[in-house]
Amino acid sequence: MKNQVLIAAGAVALTTLSIPQNARAQAWIGQVVGDMMAQQQAAIARAECMNGASPETKEIEEALVSANNTMQGYFAGQQSSGDPRSEFFAVDKHTAWTHGNATLSRVNIDQGTDALAAAGMSIDTEPFAFYRSYLHARATGQWPVRDATGQVTGVYTAYFVRKLNTWKLRTLTLEDASAYSGPVVQFCEAPGDVLPHQIESSASSMNYHAKRMAKAKDKLGRARDSLVKQEQKLADKPDSARRKESHARAEEKVRKWEGELLERSTAFETAAMKNRQALREQAELPTKQAQAKAALGITG
Repeated sequence: MKNQVLIAAGAVALTTLSIPQNARAQAWIGQVVGDMMAQQQAAIARAECMNGASPETKEIEEALVSANNTMQGYFAGQQSSGDPRSEFFAVDKHTAWTHGNATLSRVNIDQGTDALAAAGMSIDTEPFAFYRSYLHARATGQWPVRDATGQVTGVYTAYFVRKLNTWKLRTLTLEDASAYSGPVVQFCEAPGDVLPHQIESSASSMNYHAKRMAKAKDKLGRARDSLVKQEQKLADKPDSARRKESHARAEEKVRKWEGELLERSTAFETAAMKNRQALREQAELPTKQAQAKAALGITG
């Protein structure tokens, strides 16, 4: 009886110990699964972003309103020597203010003057172009600056991050009208990254599927040769169950590699089409720059 009591007590103790261990294990498994799902979702989002996906309209508008307020406040502050420049920046190691060969970092961001914000100049009330990244709380835009006659004398190219629901500058580049480098474009992780990625990824995809096509063609040729042999063997003994089975397997292999070849050929053509489109867009960049300058009234 005494031994039975001891055994029962031990069983209760083991059960009690196993409960928190099981709970910890389940919590750990849940965390691992959650991390894997988060990583998968992040990878999907990045792929969509690199393919040029845009956020919802309301998200773009939210960023646009706040970023525009930041730029209007920045210009007014620079023109009146009021608020320090750093007031409009998310000051960190990435901070940069650039005009020609001069660049200010977080260390000296409040030094010097902004030549575009000289007396008599005005900044457009809305950006010339504006994009928000689909992936992160990042945005970029361009604001023209005009003289008293309305002529564009320079352009601000701004890169924003969201801090406490306010879009602040991370980098600001000042370009004189004569040095205008062209309009901003949709981006993902950093300005200008989508098009190079599309060119590289589509070329890589073409190469991948071309290799698989070559393999499928080789396998299909062998499968067809094998099928011919099986057809000859079956013709010699049409009632042979084993030869019928071998013939059926040979037919199945032919269908398999025909399907593989078709799938790879289709994928190759899709990648090739994307590559041609991306290369065409790259070739059109000078034209888009000229069109943007014309739209801004910049000559020369």
